Formats: sequence, C-alpha cells, structure tokens
Amino acid sequence: MMPRAKSPAFSTSQWFRWMVLTLVCISLGTLIIMAQEVSQELQNLREELHENIQWNLTQIEVDLLQFENEARLAGLDPAADLAQLRLRYDLFYSRARIAMGSRCLSDAAIDSGASELVGMLRDYLDKTTPLIDAGDDRLRPDLTKIAADARTYRQTLRRTITRLIQDHAAATVASREPLTLLMQKLGWTTAFVLISLITLLYATLLYATLILRQQSEASKRENERLTSRLQATVGTALDAVIVATRDGRILDFNPAAERIFGYSRSEALDRPPEDLILSEQTVGEYRRTKEKIADGVADGSRFTVTTRRKSGEEFPAEMSIAWDVSADGRIFISYLRDVSDQVAAEQGLRQARDDAVAAEQAKTNFIAVVSHEMRTPLNGLLATLDFATEEAANASQKRFLDLARASADQLLRHVDDVLELSKAETGQLAIVQETFDLRALLDSVVEPAKAKADQMATSLTLEAPDKLPTMIGDPFRIGQILNNLVTNALKFASGGAVAVAARLEPLRRKQVRLAIDVTDTGIGISPEDQGRIFDPFVMPDASYGRSAGGTGLGLAISRGLAERMGGSLVVESTPGIGSRFTLSLPLATGRRTQDGSANATSAAPVAGHKLDVLIVEDNLTNRIVLEEMVTRLGHDVALAENGLIGVRMAAARRFDVILMDVSMPEMDGPTATGEIRRAGASRKSRVIAVTAHSMPEEIERFRKAGMLDILTKPIARAALERPIGRAATGEAEAQAAPAEQAARPTFDPERIDEISAALGLDRTISALERFCADMRRIGARLAADEALTAEDHAALFHEAKGCAAVIGHRPLTLVA
Repeated sequence: MMPRAKSPAFSTSQWFRWMVLTLVCISLGTLIIMAQEVSQELQNLREELHENIQWNLTQIEVDLLQFENEARLAGLDPAADLAQLRLRYDLFYSRARIAMGSRCLSDAAIDSGASELVGMLRDYLDKTTPLIDAGDDRLRPDLTKIAADARTYRQTLRRTITRLIQDHAAATVASREPLTLLMQKLGWTTAFVLISLITLLYATLLYATLILRQQSEASKRENERLTSRLQATVGTALDAVIVATRDGRILDFNPAAERIFGYSRSEALDRPPEDLILSEQTVGEYRRTKEKIADGVADGSRFTVTTRRKSGEEFPAEMSIAWDVSADGRIFISYLRDVSDQVAAEQGLRQARDDAVAAEQAKTNFIAVVSHEMRTPLNGLLATLDFATEEAANASQKRFLDLARASADQLLRHVDDVLELSKAETGQLAIVQETFDLRALLDSVVEPAKAKADQMATSLTLEAPDKLPTMIGDPFRIGQILNNLVTNALKFASGGAVAVAARLEPLRRKQVRLAIDVTDTGIGISPEDQGRIFDPFVMPDASYGRSAGGTGLGLAISRGLAERMGGSLVVESTPGIGSRFTLSLPLATGRRTQDGSANATSAAPVAGHKLDVLIVEDNLTNRIVLEEMVTRLGHDVALAENGLIGVRMAAARRFDVILMDVSMPEMDGPTATGEIRRAGASRKSRVIAVTAHSMPEEIERFRKAGMLDILTKPIARAALERPIGRAATGEAEAQAAPAEQAARPTFDPERIDEISAALGLDRTISALERFCADMRRIGARLAADEALTAEDHAALFHEAKGCAAVIGHRPLTLVA
C-alpha cells in the first residue's frame, strides 16, 4: 500500500474561511464600538432632555408668580386663610432647591450665570422662609412687602433665566456637533461593512457552489459504490428480499427468494406478492400491515405469516416490512425467513413441557393414590395390633405383636417420607420461627435413641456448651433432621460409636450459626457416592443398602429442610473409618422462656356425655377398627358401608359425630358431607374426615366441603379422642355447618392444644407473637413493593399459608 500524501497545514478552503471570518470580525467590532459611542451620546442627550433646564427655570418663575399673586390677595383680605399662601411658597421652595442642585446648572458653558441664579435664589429663600414659617399674626403685616419683594426678585430672576437659557441653547448646539459627525462616520462604516459582506457573501456562494459540486460528484460515486454493495448483499442474503410497489407489482426478487419460493426472478417481476407467495388466509393481514406501515401507524416489527411455494406447499415464514421512496414512487421492502424448523422445534418443546407437566401430575397422583392405598390397610393393621397387644395372653405373644407393630411403624415412616419429599419438591414444607431451648431439643433427639444404641452395643454421646442461649427457629424441622442423622449413624456404626456435637459461631448482633456434627465410626461412604446420597431414593451401593434398610429419602429430605432454613447439610467420610454429617443453620437468639413442661396442658379430651357416632367407611377392616375404638371410648356406634347409605342414615336420624371416609363407592366423602350439610337431621353434626389422603390441597378441599376435623390414616386412639371429646363437651352444635364459619374461633383449638402440650404456654405465646410479626412483614411487603412479580406474590402467599397451617390459623389457611 502506497503512503498517503500529507495535506498542507492549511488548505485553500481553510485560508478562505479564516479570511472571511477575520474580515467579518473586524467589521462587526468596528460597528459595535461606534454603536456604543452613539449609544452613549444618545444617553447623554436623553438625560439632558430629561432634565430640561429651560422648563425647570421657567417653572421656578411661574411658581414665584403664583406665590406673589397669593401674597397680594392675602394682603387685601385681613381674614384670608394663609395656608394656601404657605402651600404656594412650599412649591416654589421645592422647585428652587431642585434647580439649585441640578446637573444642568453645573454646565461649564453657563457656569457664571448659574452661580448668579443660585445666589439670588439662596438669598431670597433665606430672607423669606423665616417670615413664612412665622405665625399668622406676624406674617399678615408683611404680606404687602412680601408681594413687592417677590415681584422685584421675579423680574431680576426672569432676566437671569433668559440669559441662562440662551447660553444653554448655544452649548447644546455645540454638544450635538460631535454626535452628528459620529453618525456620519457610522453611516459610512455601515455602508462599507455592507458592501464588504455582500462581496464576501458572493465569494462564499461561488466557493460553496464549487465545494457542493465536488461533494455531489463524490456522493454520486459513493452512492454507486453503496448500490453495488447493497445489490451484492441482497443477492447473497439467506433471507428472501422482495421489493414491490404500493399497487402490488414486484420490482425485485433476490436469489434467496428464488430458492425459498421456487420462482425465478423473471417469473416474479411485475406480479403481486399476494397471488405469488402468500396463502389465502394471510393476504388480508399482509395488506393491512403494509398500509399501517405506510401511514405510520405501525413499525416494521416482525410477524409470522403462512406463505406458499411454487409447488403449492405452505409453510410458516417470519416477515418484516419497510418502506421507502424511489423513482417508482413509494416502494415496500419485505424480508421473509423460512421458520419451518424453528416452529417444529417450538412445538417439540411445548410437547416436551406438556409431557413433563403431565408426568409431574401423574407422579403427584401416584403418590396420593399410593399413600391412600397403603394407609388404608395400615390403619386396620396398626389398630388391630394395638387391640391384640392389649389382650396378649403371655409375654411371647406380646413380643411377636411388638415386632409386628415395629414393622408396621417402619412401613408407615416410609410412606410419610415419600409424602414429605413430595411436599418439599412442591414447596409445601412450612418453616416456622419460634423460640426454643436448644439443649432440650438436643436431649429430645439423643436420649430416646440411647436405648437402640445400647441394643446395638454402640456408644452414643452428646457434647454441647453448658450455657446455650434461647434460639429462634423451627425446632420441629431441626429435630427432624437430627433424628434422621442419628438414626442413620446408628444403622451403620453397630458396635462402634456415634457422637453428636453442637457449637455456636457468632455472626452479628443476636445472630449465630448453629453447627451440629453427627459423627460415626461406621463403614464410611466412598467419594463417588458422597454426592449422590442426598438425591431421593439413592442408596450408596448394594452392600451398603443390605447393611440397613430404608428408602433413601431421609438425607434428601434433611438437606431440603436445611436449605429451606437458609443453612446447609454436608458430609465428610472416609471408607472404613466413618462419616461426619454437619448441619449448619443461621439462627437468631431470643429471650429465655420458662420451661414449657410446667405450663403444658393435657391433650386428652374432657369427659362428656355419651355420643351417637355414625361411621361411614367402605373398608370392612377399617369399619371394625373404628367401631372398636369408638365403643371403647364409651359411645354408641352406627355403621354405613358407603357415602350414599351414610347420607340416608344422617338425614333420618341426628348423630352427634360422623366419621366420614373420603374415597368410597356410590358417593365419596366430600359429596356425602355436602349432602348432609344441605338438609336432614344431622346437618349441624360434627363431620370428621377419616382419610388416607394427606396432600395439603386435598385436606383444604375436605375442609371446604364441611369437614371440621381431618384424621389421617392410620389413626391412633389418642388422635381420635380429641375431636370426639370436643363434640362430647358441646362444641359440635356451634361448629357444624359451613354457613356458621364466622362463629368459629380464628385459631384451631385442637392445634393450639397440640402446640401447648409440646411447647408449654410461654413458648406457645411466643410462637403466636412470631406468627403475627411474620404476617405483618408479609403484608407490608405486599402493600409497599410494586415491583413484585406473580411468582413473588405466589411465594409470599405460600409462606403465609404455611405459617398459618402450622399455627392453626383457620381463615388464612383457607384463603391463602
């Protein structure tokens, strides 16, 4: 490449511009200076006109004459009021003083006459003022003399003023001669400047014409180059580019359009796009869009149309339209892209999404069905085992029955783990914030496990600081995690040792990090399995799985709970040596509360009168079990084998309590409850759902149907005693019908009783206070933050509903 020649320091055009600019600046500067001088002279002239000496001096004589006349008239009337005389004198006095201090009398041209005038006025004022200021008695005798003196001074004043006016006129004429000369100079200068500017303008126009001609030629060459480049770009574009007139004639049809639509350029020219490439259902939309773009109503944004190839095949295309003006008038440029593959891919993604949603729903339905079908026989099995254990004839029978009960309990835990995992995956696990005693929580986990540890010849120890502050968190969920960890450690450390160690690390004021290590001397976990054990249904390996039972859900649930509480659960393990699981949670510290056990209330129902109880259950085993439980509570029992029979019996006879199964032939439980609530003798009876369905949305549906209490299978006798006990104390009538929901307590008494029994009165109050604070926080955020998305609202409502469900707040549980 040849080096480009350097341009001179100043080109001809630059010199010309500098010269024109210099001349213009000099001319304008001259005009500005002369204009300032003219302005100053005119200002002086205006000031002279403002203080016209002739008028001022003449007015002094007039004021003196009026004073003279007033004095003469007052002298002729001895009773005349002299106030008017004094007013005339005051006017004359003021005018004289103003004239004596005027700039007009300081002009050098009239200096001598002005001094004489000022002296006369001063003498006259000094002589007359004391007489005027004296009292009327002294002034009246001198009025004739005052009038005569005024006449004499006025005549002398007139001669002096006449001479001053003549001198001032001559001085004024002399002072205006420089202004006249200055105006002449300004005129000549202005004419010169105008001629110069016209000359420069003419030269500039000639120069501009030359430059514009050169630029026009350069622009023409550039346009030719751009046109060639544009033609090459359009010709090689992958998208179809079609140019058409407003009346629908195709002017250009690029090679991509030929390839996409199958027409040659010659076949497409002068034909309308509507007839050539657009399907019939797309023509109207294309025409409307084109007119909107031409009218400026719409922009050239992309939209999808159905187009047609020469073969007749229709396919989706993405189109964008722009317009321009050319020699052919207004033209429209359409850009089209074949999106058949993209549309097919999107359809595939939508189908995959629909399949995933269907699979998730199928999984949820499967879990619900499995839960129901497993809980129903477990209900009969566990209750029957309880009855049999109570009536065991000897220790051997009791031992075998205890083994059967333990196996059934383990099966029930597996079912509960599956449901717990399902709740965690759908975000339905509620986390509460309440004060709790950390030491008591640790003891409640470790102490009950020591019996099992002793059976396995395993050492189980707890190490924790002597003084632990009262913590704020979810003790139930923390205990659930620790129970899983301790149970797992005991499984794999038979004959070894398991140690639970807790420590606190300060974070900030009233914030600590709770770290709990559960260490065992078991078989350990291989490095490749350490990342898998927290996945659902995962056991490390076959031999590991054979050493202990389980579903592989405990660790998955535990890590999910830890993360929901803002913490973590990690593992360190060496095969053959042992494992250490560390639970780490950020928690707040709170005030120490009294021991809850001292204030705990009993969960047992208060004894009441004998009740009539209707059991509606299609499963024979469950009917027998429930009948036996209710009979042993001392109540009368009637049985119905499905919902339809139960509705008939409830309509014909009033029952105090109705135990209603949910899934039944003929008529299910919610429908039967609705029919009972609508009319009949038992429309206000207490309906208690007895169900194996335990998903939150299902329980909410049962409550809306009019079931005041929900008992989840398998049912323990203690769980059955509480709702029946409330009916026995007379609460059934007040809480029966859905129409009377307003009369129900805001908080579920049963739930409050359970919390009080577990935590004690003080901690229950603290939990309620914390619940109210959480509700205020959620409400304030919903009211104040306008940037919340639909997902944010859903998360906040879900959090509120979870807190309400845990604490037993009925209205919020149903609304949220």
